[in-house]
Amino acid sequence: MFSKARVMPDWMTRSTAVNLTFERPLVLRIALRKSEDEPLGLVLHPTESDAMIVEVQHGLIRTWNKAASPTTTVKKSDRIIAVNGSSGSGQDLMKIIETDDVLDLRVFSWQAYLDLGLS
Repeated sequence: MFSKARVMPDWMTRSTAVNLTFERPLVLRIALRKSEDEPLGLVLHPTESDAMIVEVQHGLIRTWNKAASPTTTVKKSDRIIAVNGSSGSGQDLMKIIETDDVLDLRVFSWQAYLDLGLS
């Protein structure tokens, strides 16, 4: 949950206007083969329906980001919604990521959509 969510009820009672923006995420498809030489490079936080990316570290994803266009890089707060065609809880997705050598990731990215000017 976003850190601002905790203060939102108080803010809403003090404000006379509330503006809401709804954004559709861009779905990134990332195909990777894991190796013993290079880690995946993601710190993940499991949720009920996905795995939120907390940090991108040294590894395969950072290598992916270097080759990708700026709008299709994997970033903090993006969400992994499916792995190898399977969806489920964040814990389920993280198990697949941990055990499978070949990964086909589906990632929701909101910033990428904004960068394309499609919001």
